[in-house]
Amino acid sequence: MAYCITKTDPIPTNISDCLKYARNGNPYFLLVSEFRLTLVDFDISKKKTWDNIVADKFLFGRLFNCKIMTIEDPEYHIDSGEFVEPYDVIVITSDSGCLSILVVDIQGQSGSFRLIWQEKLSMNGSLYTELGHLLAVDPHYNHIAVCAFESKLSIYSTESKSCEITIKVEGVIWNMSFVYPQNKDGTVKFVVAHSPSGSLNDFLVSCFEFDKTNPKRVKKYSACSISSDYCPLDLIALPNIPNSFLLTTPSSIILLDASPRTAKVSITLTSALSFQSQYDSISDISGIISCHIIDSMPKKGLDLSQTLFFATDTGTILQTIVSKETIQSKPSWNMKLSVIAKYHNPVGKMTVLSNDGNMIVLSLFGSQANGEIVMIKAKRQLITFWPARTIENKAPVHDYYIDSNTWSDTMYLATGVYPNGVIKEVKSGLPCESSILCDYFDQPKLMWGVNINCFTTLHYVLVLSYPGCTKVMLMDQSSMEDITDACGVIHNQSTLNAFTLDYTATLVQITAKGVTISKMRNKEDGSMMFVRGTELFNKAKYWKPATGTIVHGANYEDKIVLACSNPSMIYLLRVLVDQTNDSLAIIELSQIEFGKEISSLYIPPFSDLYTKAFFGEPVLLLASYDGTIEIVALDSLKESPNILYTIQLQMPTSNPFFIIPHSIGVISNQSRSFLIIGNRNGDIVYYQFTKEDGIISAGEVRFKNLGNLPVKLIAMPTTNYLIAYSNHRPIHLKISANKLQVVELAYEQIEVGTIITQTVGENIDYQLLVVTENILSIIQIDYSKNEQYRKIFTPKFLVYDKPTKNLVVACEPVNREGTWTIKVIEPTSGTCHHTFPLKPQEIVTCITIWKVKQDKRYICIGTKWANGIPQGRVLVFSVKYSRSSTSNMVQYKLHLPGKSVGGPITSLSDFGHYLVAGIGNALVQIKIQASDRTIVHGVQTSLNHPANSLKTYENEIYLASSQDSTCIYKFSSSKKSIDFDAGEVVPRQVQDTVVFPQDENKRIIVSLLTTGAIAGYLFQKKEIKQEGFPQFLEPLFHFNLQEPCSKLCFGSTISRLSSKVDSSCLQSLDEMDFDVPWVQDSKAVVQVVSVTGTRFALVKLSERMFEILSLLQSILQKWDTTKPILGGSHKVFRSTEFGTPNHVIDGLFVSQFKHLSSAERIEMVLLLNSRIKVNGSLFDAFEQLSLGERELYEKSVVTADDLDNILNRLDSVI
Repeated sequence: MAYCITKTDPIPTNISDCLKYARNGNPYFLLVSEFRLTLVDFDISKKKTWDNIVADKFLFGRLFNCKIMTIEDPEYHIDSGEFVEPYDVIVITSDSGCLSILVVDIQGQSGSFRLIWQEKLSMNGSLYTELGHLLAVDPHYNHIAVCAFESKLSIYSTESKSCEITIKVEGVIWNMSFVYPQNKDGTVKFVVAHSPSGSLNDFLVSCFEFDKTNPKRVKKYSACSISSDYCPLDLIALPNIPNSFLLTTPSSIILLDASPRTAKVSITLTSALSFQSQYDSISDISGIISCHIIDSMPKKGLDLSQTLFFATDTGTILQTIVSKETIQSKPSWNMKLSVIAKYHNPVGKMTVLSNDGNMIVLSLFGSQANGEIVMIKAKRQLITFWPARTIENKAPVHDYYIDSNTWSDTMYLATGVYPNGVIKEVKSGLPCESSILCDYFDQPKLMWGVNINCFTTLHYVLVLSYPGCTKVMLMDQSSMEDITDACGVIHNQSTLNAFTLDYTATLVQITAKGVTISKMRNKEDGSMMFVRGTELFNKAKYWKPATGTIVHGANYEDKIVLACSNPSMIYLLRVLVDQTNDSLAIIELSQIEFGKEISSLYIPPFSDLYTKAFFGEPVLLLASYDGTIEIVALDSLKESPNILYTIQLQMPTSNPFFIIPHSIGVISNQSRSFLIIGNRNGDIVYYQFTKEDGIISAGEVRFKNLGNLPVKLIAMPTTNYLIAYSNHRPIHLKISANKLQVVELAYEQIEVGTIITQTVGENIDYQLLVVTENILSIIQIDYSKNEQYRKIFTPKFLVYDKPTKNLVVACEPVNREGTWTIKVIEPTSGTCHHTFPLKPQEIVTCITIWKVKQDKRYICIGTKWANGIPQGRVLVFSVKYSRSSTSNMVQYKLHLPGKSVGGPITSLSDFGHYLVAGIGNALVQIKIQASDRTIVHGVQTSLNHPANSLKTYENEIYLASSQDSTCIYKFSSSKKSIDFDAGEVVPRQVQDTVVFPQDENKRIIVSLLTTGAIAGYLFQKKEIKQEGFPQFLEPLFHFNLQEPCSKLCFGSTISRLSSKVDSSCLQSLDEMDFDVPWVQDSKAVVQVVSVTGTRFALVKLSERMFEILSLLQSILQKWDTTKPILGGSHKVFRSTEFGTPNHVIDGLFVSQFKHLSSAERIEMVLLLNSRIKVNGSLFDAFEQLSLGERELYEKSVVTADDLDNILNRLDSVI
C-alpha cells in the first residue's frame, strides 16, 4: 500500500516579502514565501500583476531570510571574462545551515533559478544560537552579514568566498544593516540593534567599521541607547543620505546618523517621532508593518533628501521625507511624516512597483485579507484602485467543507478575520457570477436570446420552445413581458430555431412545418409592435416545404438554410425586407436532394475574422446519421453543392461503432481552427483543421466524454469559444496554447441555455442565459478569478446542506460584547436567509451533519462557554424552507427541534442513527428519544484527554487527541458499551483523522498531526484477541506538510472528465496496466487545507506506480538541478521519523521532472529503466535476461511521455 501527496498553489499567497530583481536590464519582482521563490514580470501598461510567472521554485527547505544584492565587479559575473553591467543575485539563509547565492537564468518569457555559490554556516535546523536567522547585504562592496538571534555575527565576502570577520555581539540581536558610505573609499560600515539584557524595551544601536582591504581590523563605535515601548522592527539605510539610517518600531520612526568624527563619538540620535504624540487625531496610525524606499532624486531646494513609504497593519499608508541640510557648516536634519491614504484592508507587506514622478504604483499584500495594486497620484496625494487587480491571500483558513457531486466536488472555505471574513467557493473550472432574472420560470425544451435593433432602440427578446407551443418574452432590466400574441410567431407549434436577420428588425421562426417572419417597429411612445408579413412580390409571410418535415435550420445574412426529412432535402431561402413600408417576403432560391438524413447543421459566423480568414467563403457544415460531416460552400447551394471536405466519424478499433452527431461548432483563433461535434452518446469529438494550397484537411480525432446524454452546443456570435453541456453540466471550450482546452464552468448545471449579446458603448458583451430548476439566470464568466467568494463577518465553521443548497455558517462576533450567530446563506448570491443568535459568552467549537435517515438530516453544533464554566451544548437544527407570500421568493429558517446540555463540546460526528460527541473528557452517544423527540445522552465512556475530532465507520469510532494520539473505540449495541480497541505505540499530538476501509478486517488510517505532518497507519482486525491487551496501529508513512492544518476531508474538486483517446501515452499506460490516479470517486482523495490556504491531496497508488515514482524520486533527490537548492535534504524536509516505512511519494517534488531539459529527461529515464526490477531483482545488462524476462522488462520500460502523463494526472487530483 503506497500513497502520493501532492499540492496545488499556482500563485503564492502567503508572501513574506517582495523584492525588486533586475536581470538583463529588465526589472522583475521576487515573491518570497517560507518555502518558495517566484519571479514575476510586472507589466504596468497591461495592468497585470502576477499573471506572468517567469520562474518558480519550491525550495524543499525553510527559508529564513532573503535579500537582493547587486554585484558590481565583472570578475564575479556568471559569464566572467567580459565587462558587464552590475547584476543582481539572490542571497538566502535557510534551515539547511547554508548561505546560498542564486541567479535566475531567463530566456524569453521563462527562466530558472540556479545556485552559483553556497557556504555552510552552521548545523541543520533552526536553533536560535546558530548563524543564518538574520541577513544583511552591503550595497557597494559585495559583503554579506549573517547572525544568530544571540551573540554571533559573521561577515562573508563574495569576492574571497569566505568568512572575513566574526564579531561577538552582546545579548539578543534584533536587526542589522549596512550603511551607505560617504565616499567609495573602501570603508564598510554596518549597524546592529541589540539588547544586552534581552529586554524588549531598552536596546542599543552599535556601529562597526572596517576597510575592505583590511577586513580583520574592525572599529566599534560607542553604542547609542534607545528606550521604546516596542522592540526594533527594522533598520533602513538611506541611499540618498550617506551614513544615515532609520530605526523603526511599531510605534515610532527614529533617524540616526553614523558619521562620527572620532571612533569614540556616539551615534547621534537625530530625531524621533512617535505616531501617538505627533498625530493624536489619528487613532489607528500605529503599527508599522512594512517600509519601502522610493527611488528618487533629492527634493528641490534640499541638499540631501530621501522619500519613503510606510504601511501600518491597519492599512494606513504614510509618506516620510527625510532631509539633511548644511547650515553654517553644521548639518541639520528634518523628517516630515504625512498620511496619504487609508487602505481598506490591513497590510502585511508593501512594495513600490513603479515610480515615474507623477504616479506611484504600490503592491499591498494583505495581512489576513486580500491585497491589491494601488496607484497614488503624487501631486494630489489621492489613492486610486485598479479594478479587479486583487492579490489573493487565503489566510487564515478557519474551516472548510467539501460537498460531493457526480462530476466535481465543491469546496467551501471560511477564511479571514474581521472585517475581512469571507466564504470562498472552490470549484473546478471557470468561476461564474450569476444573477437571477426570474425564480419561477416554466422550463422550456429550447431557448434563444435574440436582439432586435429597431432604428435606435435595441430590444432583447427571448424565444422559448415547449412541447407543442412557443412563447416570446420581451426582456427588460427589471421585468419580462409576454408578447407571444403580438409578435406574429406560430405559438401552437414547437420551434426548432429562432433568430433575427442582420441589420433588420425581423424575427424568423423555424418550426417543423414551415418558416414564419415578422417585422418589428417602434410605436410613437417608444414601445414596439410587430408587423406580420404582407404581400410583396406575391410572396407571403409564411413558407413551408412542398413535402417532408423540417428538422434543422440556420441562417447567414438574409439567407436561410433548411434541412428536411422524408424526403431528405436542403432548401435555400432568401428573406426580402422593404424598410420603407415594412413589407416582407420569402423567396425559395433552390432545393437539393441530399440523399442522407441530416442530424445537425451549422453555419459558422462569417463576420468573425478568424473564420473568414480560414474558410475564405461562407460554409455550411452538415452532419448525417451515418456519422458523416460535410463542409459545403454555402453559395454553391444555389446550383449544385460544392463539398469542400468530408469527415467520417468512427470510434477507435477498440470500440467499433458509429456515432451520431447531435450538434456542430467551430472554434478559431489567429493560428488554429477546430471542428467540434457533440454526439448523442455524450462525447465531444474534435479535429484540428489545416489548410494548404486552399485545400482543407483534418488532423487526428480526439474524444472527450461529458456524460451519457446528447451534447448540446450553444451557438456563439463569434468563434472564440463554445459552451457545451451534457447531463446538464456546462463545459467551456476554447483554444489555449494552440490546443483545445476543455474546462468545466464552475456552475451547478444547465438544463437549457442560450447566448444574449449586450452592447455597452463600443464594447460587445456576451452573456450566458440559462434555466436551471425553473430559475432563469444570467451567467457572467469571470476569466480573471480562480474562486468565488462572499463577504461575511466573520465565518469560523461551516457545512453545506445539500437538500436546500445552503451553507450553515457559525460566525464569530465582531467584538467581545457580541454573540456568536448561526446563519443560513445561499452560496451563489451570498443572500443570508436566517440568523440564529447563541447565548452570550457561548462559543461554537464544532459543526457536523447528522444523517439520521436517507431523507432526513440535522445540522449539529457543539458549543462551550467562554468564561471558564465547564459546560456546553449540542444544538440540533433542521433547515426549513417556505415561500414568501409577498415576494414569491424562497426563504429558509433554522428550526431547533432539540438540544443537549453537558460539559464543553470538543467534537461531533455522525454515527448512523446516533450522534457521537466528545464532551469534556468523555465519549458520549447521543440519540433522539422517539416518544417526545428530545435529545438524550446514551452510552458513554471516559477519556484521558478531550477528543479533538471524531470519525466513524460501521461500529467503530476513530478519535484524534492532543495527548492520546489516534485511538479506535468500538461500540457494542448488545453490551451497550463503548470500549477501547486499538491505538498508537508512541503518543502523538493528533488534530484529525480519517479512515480508508480496505476490506472487512483491514483499515488504512490517516492522521493529521498538530505539528503539520500527516501519518498513515494500518489497522488489521484480529479474529481472536487476548482480553485486556489492545491492538496497536502499524505505521505506514510519515510526511511533513510543513504548514499548520486543522482537518482532513474526503473529496476532489477536479472536473472528472474521462478521455477515451487523448494520446498514445494513455494507450501505453493501459498496456502497462498502471493504476493511473484519474480520480472517479471523490472518496479516493483526502484533502488538507493549511491555515495559509495551501491545498494538499493524498491519493492511493498501485504497487507498480509506487515503484516507478519511488525510483524517480530517489534519482531526483541527488540530481543537481532538482535536489533542494538551498543545500538541505529532501528526505529530512518531508520526514524526520527515521525507521518508519515511508510508503509515500512527494508529488510536488517528482513533478520537477516535467520541467527538465530534453537531455536531462532522456538521461534520467535511462537511469530509471536501469533500476527497474525484473522478477524481484535488478540486472546489469539486457543480454543477461532470459527471453521471458526480456518480455517482462520491455513491458515495464517507462518513457518520458509516460512519466509526464502520470505526473499530470497526479497534479490534477485536487
